[in-house]
Parts: sequence; C-alpha cells; structure tokens
Amino acid sequence: MRNEIVIGFLLTALLTGCAGQMPLKPQPVRHLHSPAAVVGEVPAPVTPLPPLPETTGHPSSKRFSAVVTDVPVRRFLFALARDAQLNLDLAPGVEGKVTLNAIDQTLEQILARIADQLGLRYQLQGHYLKIGPDAPYFEHYPIPYVNIVRDSVNQVSVSNKIGGENGKQGGEESDNGSATQVASQSKNHFWERLVNNTAAILGVSPPQQNGKKAQGASPIIAHPESGLLSVKATARQHRKIRRYLNQVLRRAQRQVLIEATVVDVSLNDRYQAGVDWEAVNVKLGSDKRKIDIVQNMLGQALSGPPALTIAYAGKDLAATVKLLSEFGDTRVISSPKLMVVNNQTAVLRVVENQVYFTVEVDTNQTQGVSVTTTETTPHTVPVGFVMSVTPAIDDQDNVLLHVRPTISRITGFVKDPNPMLAQAGTESRVPQIEVQEMESMLRLHDGHIGIIGGLMQDDIARKTQGIIGLSRIPYVGPLFSYKNDQGRKSELVIFIRPTVIRSASLKGDLKNYRDFLKATSAP
Repeated sequence: MRNEIVIGFLLTALLTGCAGQMPLKPQPVRHLHSPAAVVGEVPAPVTPLPPLPETTGHPSSKRFSAVVTDVPVRRFLFALARDAQLNLDLAPGVEGKVTLNAIDQTLEQILARIADQLGLRYQLQGHYLKIGPDAPYFEHYPIPYVNIVRDSVNQVSVSNKIGGENGKQGGEESDNGSATQVASQSKNHFWERLVNNTAAILGVSPPQQNGKKAQGASPIIAHPESGLLSVKATARQHRKIRRYLNQVLRRAQRQVLIEATVVDVSLNDRYQAGVDWEAVNVKLGSDKRKIDIVQNMLGQALSGPPALTIAYAGKDLAATVKLLSEFGDTRVISSPKLMVVNNQTAVLRVVENQVYFTVEVDTNQTQGVSVTTTETTPHTVPVGFVMSVTPAIDDQDNVLLHVRPTISRITGFVKDPNPMLAQAGTESRVPQIEVQEMESMLRLHDGHIGIIGGLMQDDIARKTQGIIGLSRIPYVGPLFSYKNDQGRKSELVIFIRPTVIRSASLKGDLKNYRDFLKATSAP
C-alpha cells in the first residue's frame, strides 16, 4: 500500500515537470503610472459665434400680389415701396388712379404695368426707386453700318428698227421695227430710310424732306460718319425704336458667300438638243428627285430672256460640274467667289479691255490744193465675264438671288465702209462682239445649287489648206487647196451656290479657306 502511494506521487511529480508553464498576460501600465502633464498656457475660452442674419433677396427678385381698383397711384406706390423695403422718390406729376390685379409677380413687372397705364417712367437701382412722368429724353443708339448711298441699274434692251419712206408727203419716216427694254433698279439709302422710319415711329416729320428742313428742332439726330443715331422720345417710344433697330440691323448685316461656276459644254453628236437634265438626275443615284426643272420659254412677260432655271438640292458643286462631261467636252470659263451683304448689289468683272480705233478723214480744198486730215479716236470694249448679283436672305436661310451674268467675246472684225477711208488708203477695223447674258431670279436654300442654262450657240470654224503659192493664184488656186469647215454646238451653263455666313472668320463658317491663307507670325 505504501509502495503504491510512493509510485503515484512520483508519477505525479514526473508529469508536472514535463508540462510547460502558461505565459503570463501583461498588465496595463496606465493604471499604475499616469502620463506626464504637458507644460503650456491655459487656452482662451471659446466665444460663441454670432447668429447668422436672415437671408433677404434683391427687391427686384421678390414677388408680390396685389388687387386694387381705382386706387391713387401715389398711395399704391408708397405701400409697394414699404413692403419691398425701398427708398422711394416721386417726382411732381405722378397722378392718376391705378387698377391692377397682380398675382405672384416681381417688382419690375408690377412697375412696368403701372408705367404703361399712366405714362410713367421708373428707375430701380439697388434699394432706390425713382418714379416720374414719362417725359422725352435722348437715347443714343450705335448703328454699325457704312455711310454710303448706292444706286444700281441693270438694263437689257433689244431693238430692231428699219427706217424708210412710206410715200407720204414730206418724206416722213415710219417705224416698222420692234424694241424690248427691261430695266432693273436697286437703291440702297440706308441712313436716309433709317431716319425716315424712325420719324414715322415717333409720328414726326423727318429732319429733311425733299431738300427742305423741318420746322423746329428735330428729335432725331443722325451722324452716319460715326455710326450714331440719337433720338429724343419717351420710354415707351424708345422701346419701339429699340425693337425696330434690332430687327433692321440683324437683317441688314446678314451676308452670303456666292460661288459661281460658268461652264461651256461642247455638245457631242448624241446631245445636240442640249444637256439632258433628266439624265443628270438619274446619275445622282437617289430615289428622291434632287433636281426641279423650270423651263421658261418666253420669260415672265418678257422681263428676262428665255432660260432654263434648275434648283439642285445638293451641295457638291464640283461633282455636279463633272456630270456634264457625259454630254461633251467641258470648259470652265470662270469660277468666282464673292461675299455679298443682304440686299446689296455686288459686281464681278473678269474682263480684258480690247482697244480699237475709229478713223475720220476730212478733205478740204485750200487755194486749189486738197488737204486731208486724219483723226483717230481710241475705244475700249470689255471682253470676258461680268456678273452682278443681289441677294435677299430671310429668317429660314432661304436666299432670293437676282443674277445677271454676261459673257462677251470677239468673233471677228468688220471694215468701216466709209469711202473717204478708202480714198485716203486707211483701214478702220471695228470688232464684232458676241454677247451672252441672262437675267433671272432664283430662290435657293442655304448651300443648295442653282443652275441657269439653255443658252446655245453654233460656231463654224472655216479652215482652208493648200499648196503654198499655187493655192493663191486667181481662178486656179481652188484646184490646189481644200476647205475644212467644222461645226460646233455648245451650251452655256452657270452654277450658283449661296452659303449663308453667320460667323465670318477662319474659325467659323470660313474655316474651309484656312489652308489658302498663309499664317503670318510676328517677328
């Protein structure tokens, strides 16, 4: 028994020696040692912030409601200024009664209604309101428009008169010919009409009418050289004038870029009747018709020559010109571009002034001696391309164009049959000028192409070739030469594309022309 107790005790001691001790959990230090105190001054006590003020908006942004009937205007204005917390000044003459029903409206809206009822004028500056009678006062309006007066006249005339005696006594001449004359006149008197229309709004006479000055001082003072218009009127009249001037300047300063291309088409044998525009429409490859053709055989009451006017709803001018190569050889005569202001006539001339001389011979007898004097007079005739165009642009970017292109060339020379020239051994050659011109009115949308065609002509080139020397012998020369006459039929086609310019700068609507201008850098 004793041995078992000893063995049990030894086993217990052995097991206790083999087991590891559990680690002790460290104790926090703060409960044993307090942190060291920081040395410094005592901070000042925190002062409370003042309360935020109540947010009050501008008097003009507040909204009011008022319903009054036959209330004296001075009493109503004092009450309105008190509620709006405004300083009020009432000038003498502010009288009358006001009837008003205003619901949730701003102060300026209510003041404008009162001013319209009683003919008053008010000024609201911050918290200061001043109201007085609507007496006339001067207002100065800047008018950025050039000081110029332009008159343009286009005239087309055709005359065919033959004079002869009809057997009447006295040898009276009869007119058995015909004449047609069409004149188009355009006047641009901007400043004169601006002053007259402003006077009409005010209900007064213009400052000058038919060269006579108006009686009394005029309420309109125009200074075109500096671009300033001064008007003395009431506030109500000034509002009308301001609206009118804004509309006038907005329309007068519109401008359009006119691109024109004149093409001479030498027709081949298949299209001797002219360019087939229906075939051009098929070549465009669109299910929707892009070309609208208007054939004017006799013109509008002979107001213009017969022509073919086409409206093309495309914008590719180069591709349209290339389509004409199917009908024959094409030759571009001119391709000008010019900027035109609204309702202003622009003229483009690409011509060469050909000089010719007329000779006058005068022979006088002096003491049995013949004295011959010759006098020459130089003349010039323009040969080339001339085009005048006048655009009118509306609010929908539609452009109404009055176009008159003219192409002239020299086809030959004619000798002056004056016998005095032959006796003096002098020859005067006068050039024969062939002129092709049209005058038409086109209505196109911005960027669309207008086509004017239908002017056809026949040319015959007469060539003679033969053996040198023998071909010039009289009566025998034709045996040693031959003639080669070649006929040519051509049609003149003019393409016109207007583009409304809103921003006339290289960063705006003229950005496509930026590459054509060389950039200049400052030294």
